[in-house]
Amino acid sequence: MKTILVLAVYFLMSCSLFYMAFCRLSLTSESTKLEVRALLWLLSTIGAFSVAATVVYGYLPSAWHISLLAVLTIWQASTKHKWAHGAPDEFQKKSKDDYPCQLTP
Repeated sequence: MKTILVLAVYFLMSCSLFYMAFCRLSLTSESTKLEVRALLWLLSTIGAFSVAATVVYGYLPSAWHISLLAVLTIWQASTKHKWAHGAPDEFQKKSKDDYPCQLTP
């Protein structure tokens, strides 16, 4: 019974991580910083592989793996309000005109 509960919690967290990261990735564009897009792609890939490991291979995660997945999932859930209207401004690339002090020759 404990094993089924652990697998169910792990599966649900994996699905949640994949869904939240993928939805955020769909809100990005070419104007979003590359490292932000790469991180969101990596997070959604981790979620997808975690789901596959649970379903296909019957992977039983350790407590350490579950806690890391829980932290990532909670972080994604707690920052969802910042993504309500697309990628936040701090994740956008800045043009040269955005910097207040520029030295011009």
